[in-house]
Amino acid sequence: MVRDDDIATAGVYLLCRGLFAFAVGPSPAGDRLAVIRLGGHREAGETAAQCVARELWEEAGVRISLLDPPATYRATPTGWGAYHLERLDPGASLAPAPLLVTPRERSGQHSVTYLAVSEETPVPSSEVAGILLLDVSAVRLLTGTPITLGDFLATGGRAVLRAPLDPTLPLSPFAQLQILPQLLALHPDLPDLGRIARTDLGRAALTDLSRATRPDLSRATRPDLSRATRIQTLAPAIRCILGSQVHSILLGPPPGTGRTGCKAD
Repeated sequence: MVRDDDIATAGVYLLCRGLFAFAVGPSPAGDRLAVIRLGGHREAGETAAQCVARELWEEAGVRISLLDPPATYRATPTGWGAYHLERLDPGASLAPAPLLVTPRERSGQHSVTYLAVSEETPVPSSEVAGILLLDVSAVRLLTGTPITLGDFLATGGRAVLRAPLDPTLPLSPFAQLQILPQLLALHPDLPDLGRIARTDLGRAALTDLSRATRPDLSRATRPDLSRATRIQTLAPAIRCILGSQVHSILLGPPPGTGRTGCKAD
């Protein structure tokens, strides 16, 4: 059984219109681009669900709803980026249940990852350099072979960037993304759960974080969502770096339009 007090960090597999959203940014050494699940450290007095609601508001400016997962798994590293998944009963203390529980060996605590959906387009805040939007084929591409950001975008990969990132750097998937292909093999309909939830928001499996589990977002710092239009001005700079290959960077709605995203070409 896992309790909120046992959880150090919490994050989400966030589904936006059937695409998985992951944060991307330079590694501490600056030699690669880390691809990490959205989320962060749980603050004192927070539940894990409240933590992810606050973190997603701060990092990406989106309100989320948590979904009951098809199962909960404990992920144990076996070396070289591989993980053993064991089905787990998280207990009633965590509601809704997370999709993934990862032990943190040094502290004896856990990291949990929920399955969540949002109707809003994620926009990276000052805490996040960019957000990748991955369909199932992109998940397999990033976890199956070394690939640079430039090559990923050239294949039609989608991203929302706060500032230009070096396209020659390799994308380095962290644990939750490394594990995602195994979860998709066990539950191929995982991306569809978000679509089902959007069409039936009254279903019991959907937890609305605007109710009891919603944190006090007045204390959280929301990203400047007007930046979604200002990111437009980055297109020429990115084009200079990547040349004509740029055709899939999502830059947010142009001023005066109702579109939720657009492409450089």
